[in-house]
Amino acid sequence: MAEYRTLRLDSFNLTGKIEIDRAESTRLDAELHAARQRYESLLFDSFPGAYFENFRVGVFGATHDAHTPDEVACITGITKRLGEKYGASIVTGGGSSGMMLAAAAGLAAAKAEAQKAGKPTTSQNIGVMMDFAAGERPNTLLDVTDKTNNFSTRIEEFIRITHGAYIAPGGIGTRLEATMFFQLKQLGWLEATYPVVAHPFWKPMVEQSHQLMFTQRVRDGKAPLTGANDLSFLRYSDDVEEVVAIFGEAHKAWLKLREKVAWKPAGK
Repeated sequence: MAEYRTLRLDSFNLTGKIEIDRAESTRLDAELHAARQRYESLLFDSFPGAYFENFRVGVFGATHDAHTPDEVACITGITKRLGEKYGASIVTGGGSSGMMLAAAAGLAAAKAEAQKAGKPTTSQNIGVMMDFAAGERPNTLLDVTDKTNNFSTRIEEFIRITHGAYIAPGGIGTRLEATMFFQLKQLGWLEATYPVVAHPFWKPMVEQSHQLMFTQRVRDGKAPLTGANDLSFLRYSDDVEEVVAIFGEAHKAWLKLREKVAWKPAGK
């Protein structure tokens, strides 16, 4: 992540002379470019296995404990029902508080009930965490924990392994994640069956952005900076059954495509 900037600049400020080997710098630039190309190739090649392995929903939201009981109940209810109804896995930032814990708790409850009833389940609580988060430990309900140092690669992993996204109440970090998904949907880089559903908490912010980028500019005789229907894909709801039904349509489309999959035995 961009923290490398402050780390390096702090060290520069503490030294009397900054020596840079131009040839080595050129070599490192080329190596970084090649690594990016390799990374992007691996994203492409690894996608089929990740996509068809299991149905997963990403849940984004703040890790702070400042949420209302209704907000917590909403997220817990959504993930519990997704686990019960579709055997979905839940992908979060893995934090041990706030919306991340609520999302994991809902699925954990569904898994516990299935186990008690003797029903098999492939649902998993998956946490994609930031290594920089000092003092932030993975919540104890996670089945799988992945770590990264970069916001960009963290979001890319959410994109790679999920089949839909729910945007819970959150702050700047959640807004960053939400905006990335808005952009991908606008560009058509997420499939039409990939739902992006937001808690009503986000509606005023999105509507204000539309006013600034489209409505006011058109009114003032200026070229709009976004299309009239660029965010028409976005749905708002905090009704558990309604949200689950929306993701159910994505699950149905995923199952239909998954019928074509023939898994090769390991080692062959």
